[in-house]
Parts: sequence; structure tokens; C-alpha cells
Amino acid sequence: LLQAATVELVASKIPEKAKVYFLLGTPFHERLYEGVVSGLESLIGKKRVIRPPDKSPAWDVLETVWGGFRFNIAHHPEVGGGVIYKSTVYGRTVMFAALAHAGGKAALPDIIVRGHLHSYGYYEDALSRYLQLPGFVLQDSWSRRKRFYGWKPDIGYVDVYVEGGRLWVEKELWTPPA
Repeated sequence: LLQAATVELVASKIPEKAKVYFLLGTPFHERLYEGVVSGLESLIGKKRVIRPPDKSPAWDVLETVWGGFRFNIAHHPEVGGGVIYKSTVYGRTVMFAALAHAGGKAALPDIIVRGHLHSYGYYEDALSRYLQLPGFVLQDSWSRRKRFYGWKPDIGYVDVYVEGGRLWVEKELWTPPA
């Protein structure tokens, strides 16, 4: 029932011509992917849900170009969460991307998008941008026991726009209940 409600909610928010990509995330959630992906395919059409070349339900890392901007999107950040300053994670990831690019091992993305941490953040320098996605879940029992003060999620969503040679991010964040 929750899965069907999730599919309907997601389908109702997708713009008419938009394509949908799913990314692999925390293994706990991955058992739900095929049902969500196939449910969404039946609601909005199979041609709008873009699966990886191997036809699995989700991508490990999605590297693509939209509107002339190179995106690198994945669920997990590359650097652990044991830092005081969030921008340390963001800046280091951009720096590692630039080093990989300089060594001829990867294309330099215009924006790196990551999830998993349930906290919003945005970083930009002369090399690239980094967008940390907020969560859409409250603190659960496990996280309350492990890090009551240290892990308070940002609840919300972001829209990323590419238009007229510009890329920008708009966020919508809500204060979670105590």
C-alpha cells in the first residue's frame, strides 16, 4: 500500500515531458525498486522511465548531459560523514573530480549530485558545483538511538533547472517536528 501511494505521489509531481531515472541507494531500500519502477512505468509510460543499458531497475551512477551541462548523480557521497563542516565533503568531492579529470580518467561534471545524508547543501567554485539532496524522511528509531543530536535531517526537495545556458537550483525545505 505504501509503495503504491509512493508511486502515485511521485507520478503526480513529474512534469509531463520529463524522463525519470532511479539510482541505487541504501541496500535496505533496494528491494522496493523494481516494484516502484514498474509501477511508475505503468502510470507515466515505459518510454519516460530510463533504465540502465543492462535493463536493471536503477543506476549505480548516472553520468549524463542535460541542456549542455554535465551531471554526475549518485546516491552515496564519496567522503564519509565524520566532518564538522559540510562544505568539506562538498569541496573535496569537487577537488577529486577535478583531479580525475586532469588525469584523463573522468569527465569534469558541471554539477555533482548526491543523496543519502538527508541534509541539504550546495557548494560552487570555479571548477564545479556540488548539490547535497535533503531527505524526505524523519529521524527513525535507529538514528535516534545512534546519533540523537548529530543526525537531524533536512526535510524537503530541490528542483534543478537548465535553461538558456544557465543551471540553477531551487530548494524547498521544511522544519521537521521535534
